[in-house]
Order: sequence, then C-alpha cells, then structure tokens
Amino acid sequence: MLKWNVPEGKWRIYRFGYSLTGKRNHPAPAEATGLEVDKLDPESWLSYFRTYMDMYKEAAGGFMGKRGIQYIITDSYEAHWQTWTPSLPSFFKHKYGYDLLPWLPVLTGRNHRKHK
Repeated sequence: MLKWNVPEGKWRIYRFGYSLTGKRNHPAPAEATGLEVDKLDPESWLSYFRTYMDMYKEAAGGFMGKRGIQYIITDSYEAHWQTWTPSLPSFFKHKYGYDLLPWLPVLTGRNHRKHK
C-alpha cells in the first residue's frame, strides 16, 4: 500500500520487484535437477559449486587432481539470463560511487519529458 501526500502535478508510479526466474536446469539427471542458482551472487554461486564438487569428490572416492577428477566444465546457457540479485545495489554503489535505485525508472525505457 502506498501512502503519500502527493504534491501537485502529474505523477507516474512504478513498482519494481524481482523473483526467481523459475527456470530449472536441464538436461540433467533427476538428482541434479532444480532451480537455477543466483549466478550474480558470488556467495550463492560458490556454495552451489562447492556442493557439487563435494558430490563429485565423493563419487571419485576422494580422488581429485592428478589421481582423479582434473577438469570440470559448467554452463547453464539453457537457463537464459538473470537481471537482478539482492546485493546488486550495494555492489553498484561500491563500484560506481552512486546509488542505483533512483535511476531505476530509466530501465523502463519510457521518456519522462515531453518534447515540444
């Protein structure tokens, strides 16, 4: 619910949100199928990757490197792209020095000024 003492003038209100994409990884065996990991969040991705590497290590009898699993490739192009992660605003501010949130309306592609 929006409660606001609206100053005079014309206003356009935007609501921004985000959610999981709902994409499941595929093709994959049943035990490895699930929702895609948040690839824009380094901690989430690292947790995901370590979990899978531990599964591979266990399946290889603990052998990794020269005596076991030496290489791995990971991709999920079939899951399409991701556009947001909860840590994006703080990452953006740290990297670029200003707050991203006031600029979100630009992403709608709408022209907010009338041209004469």
